[in-house]
Amino acid sequence: MRTEKLLFISAIWAALFLSTGMSTAAPKKAPKFKTTNVTLYDCGLAQIEKQAVVRGAQTLEIDVTLAHLDDLLASLVLATDDSVRVKGVNYPMVRNLGQAIASSGMANALSSDEDMNALTMPAGVPGYMKALVGMNVTVEQKGKKSITGTVLACVDETGHGPKTVQKSNGDMVEEAPVSNLVIVSGDGAMSWIPVDEISVIAPVSGREATAMSDFATALGKANGFTETVIELTTSAGSKGKLAAAYIRQMPLWKTVYKVTAQDDTVTLEAWAVVHNDTGEDWNDVEMTLVSGLPKSYVFSVASPRYAERETLFPEEEGGMMPQLGARTPDSLLYDFEGLLIGESYGYGGMGMSGIGSGGGGASAMGAMLGTVGKSSGYGGSSGSERTSSLLDVGDPAAEEQMEAQVEGEISTYKAMNKVSIPAGASSLVPVVRKKLDGGAFTLLESGTDPSTCVRVVNGTGLVMQGGMASFYISGRFRGQADLWRTEPGDIGVWCFGEDPDVIFERDVKVKQVREMLEWKGAQLWSHNLKHTTYQYTVENKAGQSRKIALDVRHIENGRVVSPKTVLDTDMDNRKLHIFEIAGRVEVVKEILVEEGVMTNVPIKIDELWELSRMKSIPKKQRDVLLTARNFLVKEAQLIKRREKDQKLALEKEADVRDCRATLAVIPSIKGRSKSVEKILTRLVAAQNKAVDYKESVRTLGLRIEKAHKHAIDSLKTLIRKPETKL
Repeated sequence: MRTEKLLFISAIWAALFLSTGMSTAAPKKAPKFKTTNVTLYDCGLAQIEKQAVVRGAQTLEIDVTLAHLDDLLASLVLATDDSVRVKGVNYPMVRNLGQAIASSGMANALSSDEDMNALTMPAGVPGYMKALVGMNVTVEQKGKKSITGTVLACVDETGHGPKTVQKSNGDMVEEAPVSNLVIVSGDGAMSWIPVDEISVIAPVSGREATAMSDFATALGKANGFTETVIELTTSAGSKGKLAAAYIRQMPLWKTVYKVTAQDDTVTLEAWAVVHNDTGEDWNDVEMTLVSGLPKSYVFSVASPRYAERETLFPEEEGGMMPQLGARTPDSLLYDFEGLLIGESYGYGGMGMSGIGSGGGGASAMGAMLGTVGKSSGYGGSSGSERTSSLLDVGDPAAEEQMEAQVEGEISTYKAMNKVSIPAGASSLVPVVRKKLDGGAFTLLESGTDPSTCVRVVNGTGLVMQGGMASFYISGRFRGQADLWRTEPGDIGVWCFGEDPDVIFERDVKVKQVREMLEWKGAQLWSHNLKHTTYQYTVENKAGQSRKIALDVRHIENGRVVSPKTVLDTDMDNRKLHIFEIAGRVEVVKEILVEEGVMTNVPIKIDELWELSRMKSIPKKQRDVLLTARNFLVKEAQLIKRREKDQKLALEKEADVRDCRATLAVIPSIKGRSKSVEKILTRLVAAQNKAVDYKESVRTLGLRIEKAHKHAIDSLKTLIRKPETKL
C-alpha cells in the first residue's frame, strides 16, 4: 500500500515539475569492466572479480544496483600490473528518503509515524500546495498567462461554505469549496489561483528545483533494484590491466552428488547449483566455491551522514516572532469579548526530523548383568552403568587420536572448466570427479530393515558440503539420500534404499566380570569387564551373492574382540564387519565385544559378602570388603538389639501408665492397703526399667553409628586407582 502511494506521489511530482526537465545529448559510454572470476561462499556471499584494459587517462565503469552499492564501497579492492594508477572512485551521491525530504523544503508538510519508517504524506493536491509555502515559483494556468511569485498560502475560498449545485439528473449535491493558491508577486500583488486550474508549477530557484527533483527521485527509487554506476578514473600514462574485486550478496549455492559404486571403489561426482542473479552475463568465468562462513554485515556506507550539533539557547529570552506588528497590545491582552487573558501563548518553532532507507547490500544399551537372550538394541551399559574410569579396553586412553586437518584451500571447490551463465539464469557446475575408497553392501542394523548403503572415505581433500546424492550400482539407479557435511578423511556410511532379499535375526548374550572396586563420590563402584556376543542369522533369498555389513557398536571404552576384520565408520566406536554371502544361503555370524563399565554397588552385607568371594577381584580388595562386611554384620546385630530394647522400653512405659490409672480409681482411705503397696512397687520397678532400656537404646545407637563408620572407613581405602590394562 505504501509503495503504491509513493509511486503515485512520484507521478504527481513528475507532472508538476515537467517544465524543469533538461534535454542533453547522450554522453559517450565509458568502457565496462568484464567479470573474470566469481567466488561463492556458502554463507550467501560472493566475491566478484573484474578486469579491464587501461589505455591512458580514462574512465571505467562498474554497474551496480543500489541494494549492493554499500557492499561494493566497503569491500572494493583494486590491483594492477604496476603500470596503472587510479585517481579516484566516484559514484552519484545517494540520498536516503529522510535526507531528500530535509533538503526539499517539504519537511513541514511531511511527518513520520512512531516506527520512523513510513511517511505520512499530505492529503490531495492542496496538501502539496501548502508544502510550497515560502517558495518562489512560476505557475501556469490552463489557457491563462503564467504568474511568478512567492507562495503565501493555499486556502479555501473565503466567505463561502460548501456550494449546492444541481446535477444533470436534477439531484442537488454539495461540493467542497475550491482551494486557492495564494501567490505574491514581486510588486506585492496577491493572486488567488484555483488549484484545479493549475497545469504546471515549477520552482524558480535552480537549487530548489534540484532539491524537489531529488525528493521525487528518492520516492521513485524506493527499492534496491535501481541501477547506478561506479566510475574509476585513471591517470595519464596508465597502461595495462586493472582488476577490481568486491563482495555482494548472492543466492546460496547448493551441492548435488552422483555416487557410482563398483567393486571396491566409489566414484564421486559433485555438482554445484549456482544462480546468477546479477544484471550481467557471466562469460568464461573462473568459478570458485568456498566452504567457509566469513562474517559480513549489512551496513550503510553510500549515504551521507550528519553529526548532531548541540543547540545553544540565547541567555536573554526572546521570541523569534515580534509580538507587535500584525497584532496590537489590546489583541494580546484581551479576547474578543473584552475579557483579560490570564495566560499568554507563544509560537513554537517548526522542526523537522529526516528519516531514511538508503541502499544497503545484504550484505543406551539394555543388557543386564548375566542376562542371555534376544535384544532389539546393541549391547552396552544399562541405565546404572557408566564407562569405567579404571579399565582401558582397546587402545590406550592416553594415545592421541589423529584428526583431519583443513589447511589452505582444502575446503575450496574449483570448477573444472570456465563457466558461462547468462544474467538471471542458473547452472549445474561440475566441481569434483574422483574415485574413492569404499564399496556398496547391505547393512544389517538392529531395529531397521536391511538397507542398501555405501561406505565412502572422503579422500577428495575437500570439505564435502551437505546435499542431495543419487546412487548408482552396476549402472542402475538405486536411490537417493541427503548427505551431511563431510570433512576430509571422514568415513561416511550413506544409505539410500532397502534390500528385501535379505532377512536376519540377532541374538545378544551379555556377561559381566567384576575386575576391581573403587570408592568414589561417597559410593562404592564395581569396575567390570563386559562381554557381549552378537549372533546374526542371515539369509540371502536372492539368486545372486551379496555383500553384507554387520553393524557393530560399543562405548568409547571398548573394542571388538572378534572378528578382527572390522572397518571404521563416521560414527564414534561404530564398526562394520563385511562379508560376502552366496545366493539362497543362510549363515550364522558371531561378534564379540568387550567394554569396560562401572556399576554402583549397594553397601549391604549380602552384596559385600558376594563380592568378597569373587576370585576375579584382587585379594587385597576382597579383604577390605570382608572387613567392611564384618562391621556391617556387627552393625546389624546392634540394630537388632536396639530394636528389642526399644520394644521393652515401650512395654515398661505402658506398664507405668496402667499402674497410675489403677491408683487413680482406688478410693482414698486412711493408710495403705496391701493392694496399693503392690501397685506402687510395680510402678517403681516399671519406671526404673523404662529408664534403663532408654539408656541402652541411646548407647546402642552410638555403637551402631561407630560400626557403620568403621565399615565406610574400610571401603574408603579402595580410593587408590590401580593401573590395570586389559
